[in-house]
Amino acid sequence: MGLFEKLFGKRELPPTQLVGCCLEELAAGFPFPLTAHHGDTVEAEILAMRKSPAPSRGLPVIIGDYEHAIRHIDMLEEPYSMDEQLAALSKLDFPRWVEEQRTEHEDEDPSEQLKVYPKGVTPMTALSVGRDYQGKARPEVFIAYVPTDDPTLIPLHLRFGDWNACPSPFIHAAAARSWAPRFGARILTMTGDVIEYEVSRPPQSEAEAMELAWQQYLYCPDIVDQGVGSVATLAKALQTSSRWYFWWD
Repeated sequence: MGLFEKLFGKRELPPTQLVGCCLEELAAGFPFPLTAHHGDTVEAEILAMRKSPAPSRGLPVIIGDYEHAIRHIDMLEEPYSMDEQLAALSKLDFPRWVEEQRTEHEDEDPSEQLKVYPKGVTPMTALSVGRDYQGKARPEVFIAYVPTDDPTLIPLHLRFGDWNACPSPFIHAAAARSWAPRFGARILTMTGDVIEYEVSRPPQSEAEAMELAWQQYLYCPDIVDQGVGSVATLAKALQTSSRWYFWWD
């Protein structure tokens, strides 16, 4: 049981949940300022916030709905050293780390990753966080204001990772630092199990897209293995996508 449940008990959301109905409860257990938004408008609102930042408030990042916000609170309870994470980040070469992950996939048939599945090449042009699995807009999505002006450090502040196959926070930060200058990639969403990026410069060539797709697959295998079906399919989608999506089980 997490700290939030200890303080407030297990919460079942009413079927007619309205924007702001859970904000006061969550704010009592969350270490950073929060605001509540409707799923239909949250993407436009965070993009506007990023264009006109308020440094005194912190850097905005979408943390998901009520359940994901509770998961964040639980993650923030875990033992953690920001100094250790920053030290590990300073030493990590992300492309080299990615190559080290290939050893876990040595038994796979590489030709399978070269197939292209037409259903998987549809580009991502919008964040998924505002909608549920049935495509219905979520009535309440939260934005947290993280005490940094560097979006690559969001994973460190939210302590995202180090569970199941999800990499450590400093590895997520290293990925963000590697992709930002090349692709104009910025983290906009970090829920309990999802990271989403805004991308201003998608890969321009097939070779660059394939290199990026392999990096993303080795960083987050589920986006291929439980998603588009192959690295080549992901590469096709990345060439026309303005958003990136990562998910860990």
